[in-house]
Amino acid sequence: MRKWIAVCFVLVLASSTAAFGDDAAAVKKSIQAGFKASMAALGKKDIKGFLAFYTDDYEGTQQGMKVNKAALEQVMKGYSASTKEIHSASYEVANLKVTGNKATGSPVMKLDETIIDVQGMMGGAKGQEHRMKLEQHYTTAFAKSGGAWKVSKQDVGETKMWIDGKLFNPMAQSPGQKK
Repeated sequence: MRKWIAVCFVLVLASSTAAFGDDAAAVKKSIQAGFKASMAALGKKDIKGFLAFYTDDYEGTQQGMKVNKAALEQVMKGYSASTKEIHSASYEVANLKVTGNKATGSPVMKLDETIIDVQGMMGGAKGQEHRMKLEQHYTTAFAKSGGAWKVSKQDVGETKMWIDGKLFNPMAQSPGQKK
């Protein structure tokens, strides 16, 4: 009899502990709200507002290089300068696993925007506008900070980019460049 009472106590304790933590659906909803707010800020050229989606100790990799929040800020300033309009953006998180105030997942970001080719490297003249669609896959760690779920670590995986409806490789030499 005592064994059954102990087992019931453990089960009740375990279920009540789980009730106090965030469940995956609530975390996913919070992450997507944070992403939406960051993209709205980016659309207004508010880099600090965009960076609110990232923890202060953020670290990640982009194109094989390690970046922290300060480096991300510099990258986003340049990116923002060439962005004319964000038409749509989504951030779907798969395989979300939540443990207390930490979580991991595999987000896919999709972005549709009008950009200005400030260097003339996208198959047109310098300063020409292009419609760019982007799909990026990430391996991401999230942390709950200040009541909100934020990106604490993010590694960029597969990236696909389309410029004016055509698949584009940003690492390849553009047709107008000399060898």
